[in-house]
Amino acid sequence: MRFAALGLYLVSIELDPNPEPVEKLKFDDLRTTVLLKFGDGTETNESKDLGSLGDDVGPEHLGAYDLVIGNPPWSSATDLDDWSSLEVRVLQIARERLSNDKANAPLPKQVLDLPFVWLATQWARPNAQIAFALHARLLFQRGLKEGMASARSAIFGALDVTGIVNGAEVRSTQVWPSISAPFCLFFARNAIPDSSAGFSFVSPQLEGPLNQSGGWRIDPASAQTVTADEVIHRPELLKILFRGTRLDLELYDRVAAKAFPTFGEYWWSRFGGTVNRPKNSGNGYKLVHSGSLLDTDDDTVQGSSATALFGLPVLPDSDFPSVLLDISKYQKFSLARLDRVRPRSLYTGPMLLVHKSPPQGFGRIRTAVSESDLVFSESFYGYTAYQHETPNDLSRYLALIISSKIALWHVLITSGEFGFEREVVEKFVVQEVPLPPFEDLSHNGRKTALALFSELAGGETNERWEKVDQWVGSLFGLSGEDVQTISDTLSYRLPFQGNQKAAQAPISPAELDVFQARLGSELQPWGERFARALTIQAVKTPPLSPWQYVYIGQGDEVEAQSVFDRLAAATEGLGDRLSATEMVHVDEVSDCLILGRLNQARYWSVSQARLVARRIIWEHVDFLSGKKPK
Repeated sequence: MRFAALGLYLVSIELDPNPEPVEKLKFDDLRTTVLLKFGDGTETNESKDLGSLGDDVGPEHLGAYDLVIGNPPWSSATDLDDWSSLEVRVLQIARERLSNDKANAPLPKQVLDLPFVWLATQWARPNAQIAFALHARLLFQRGLKEGMASARSAIFGALDVTGIVNGAEVRSTQVWPSISAPFCLFFARNAIPDSSAGFSFVSPQLEGPLNQSGGWRIDPASAQTVTADEVIHRPELLKILFRGTRLDLELYDRVAAKAFPTFGEYWWSRFGGTVNRPKNSGNGYKLVHSGSLLDTDDDTVQGSSATALFGLPVLPDSDFPSVLLDISKYQKFSLARLDRVRPRSLYTGPMLLVHKSPPQGFGRIRTAVSESDLVFSESFYGYTAYQHETPNDLSRYLALIISSKIALWHVLITSGEFGFEREVVEKFVVQEVPLPPFEDLSHNGRKTALALFSELAGGETNERWEKVDQWVGSLFGLSGEDVQTISDTLSYRLPFQGNQKAAQAPISPAELDVFQARLGSELQPWGERFARALTIQAVKTPPLSPWQYVYIGQGDEVEAQSVFDRLAAATEGLGDRLSATEMVHVDEVSDCLILGRLNQARYWSVSQARLVARRIIWEHVDFLSGKKPK
């Protein structure tokens, strides 16, 4: 309370246009008038009651405020007293606002931030503003078990959300010091959204020097407009727009339209169990640790006997040396006890092995095939195909699919964990990857799969992996251009340090040439349509400029540079003042268009050239046609 009072005092001084003389700076006690404390906790004794989420908040606060703003605690599993009564209260509020007696509004894992959102709808007047800093799990987590998708649907159906700033990318920076959890800024109007209600969703990118100085770039022009209905019915949407672009969303929809089973569904259909826990699959062994249970047969020791695995080769906890493992080089298993012994059948070959942590710089989920029995640790997921008619062929096919860029891309843009809060690919996430059934492959298709795998086993090269990506993409109905979009997204949007550095690096002359060529090919049909021979040329910018510019017009290199030099003085610093990532200026005098973008590689990929062309065609058709705007 004292810190809160001090904060309000300091703000009042800062906002006072005439803070002198010092003698006038006297403050009344704010407690009981502005600062209200609920609950029985003290500064030295943490309370377990509901505090301001409980019944101590009286009816005088209902509908009393024009603005409810705050940073509620993000803790979960707090085991507060009377939590069940809070769940009942939230459910009642949700059903009243949604006009649905069967509506569900869960509070998964007893998270504390979501109840504040619901109770804010009671404290605020109708149409009043609500603004909170929340944990970003509200936006991205999807698991049915956790219930966050249902919680998200309820909130977006009961509140007219107007804007979200997704700060997940800039966590652990000076933007918000000491905050390592992904967060978001949530803005809403206290009203029921209508059928067409939408909001702006923007995800500031990681920019090292800017973020470390406490700044971030919130570019309104890069915000995506999303409807509440889309969020409710498409739980993957916000993650796709966070890690990808509208091009990725289009690809995802096309892949989803194929209605292929997921890897988990396919494996379950072949080997039984459940979709989430299919048979003949699982994590590897785990070593005995301090929390291991006592042996059921001998309560003097922890863990379970592992003698059944003695003599089997054991896979080292390192990266796979090849897609086809040579077990003759491995040591024999000799551990007497393990935390929990997995079924012996799990270690029966032939099997597919999946590494939990994609190696940085590899840009793929790492897989390998063992044709023989092999013991592996919890660093890997195993799928043993020994009961299949052609186990070696199936294992090889699955290795190609799961190690393709298409699979990692799907995980990146849909997972509620990977690329949001974790850098580990969990088993259930791998099992959500769509999979064209092995049995549906033609005879030639199987031959192609085996040939591609054999090439990789003989030595992995970029060219051989690109052939795999193109072939797997063709199974999903994707073109080479589509696979290029996926490759661009993985290059610059994976959550690894190497990818983050690559995204922020200045573009090379070769990359700029590729961008110009692609932008030119996209705009060429429009130039031909209006009989305008448009040229696209990079212009020289000052060596320390954070921007790169491109000229689009009918002039030569000299004219392009002349136009830019004339405009540069007028636009200097404008982009930074607007927190922009892109600037477009149509110069009617010279009949040209100057495109400026931050000199960071992520804004100059082939995919970005396609998106830029779309915007120019949509927003500047008068320039393309040569017409003067009225």
